[in-house]
Amino acid sequence: QSGGFGTLLADRLSEAGVPIADPARETVKRILAERSVPYVGNPHDSGAGPPGNNAPNSRAALIAFQDDPSVGAAIYAETMYMWHAQGHLRQVEVEAHGRNPHLMCWKGGTATAPVIASLRAHGLIAFESMRQTVAAVSALYRYAVLASMPQAAAAPAIRPHALRPRGGMLGAAATRAV
Repeated sequence: QSGGFGTLLADRLSEAGVPIADPARETVKRILAERSVPYVGNPHDSGAGPPGNNAPNSRAALIAFQDDPSVGAAIYAETMYMWHAQGHLRQVEVEAHGRNPHLMCWKGGTATAPVIASLRAHGLIAFESMRQTVAAVSALYRYAVLASMPQAAAAPAIRPHALRPRGGMLGAAATRAV
């Protein structure tokens, strides 16, 4: 959502070894057809465009990213700008659509505490800081690598370099378990 904050989060995720997927051509076409935004990328600023369309645009873009086979998880990054009911409760709808894990990083300190509490009360995964988000998403990708390793009777010890994130899907149940 938030162009600047989303870009900073994507930079931190990339530095932590988490791959950032390019949206599929079909995803770009879908978002451009459904919403009046000037550009689609990843990270994506779904609030760009005419005033007042942020919450619907965010929902539509996140669902399109959820449906994109190259995207392993959708992360909604926001500051206190869209803390009102229309904005944050749209995330419940995105989670319900849920092909991929849907996580939120909602930064704003005490001003966004009610938003974080509401999201968590709805069962959503919401983080209060960029640092928490990066640590959790990085751990999810490392777990996905471990979970996908073939089982062998005499498996050699796993070396730290083998745990580097390689991308891929991690289902909602595994996300919540981690």
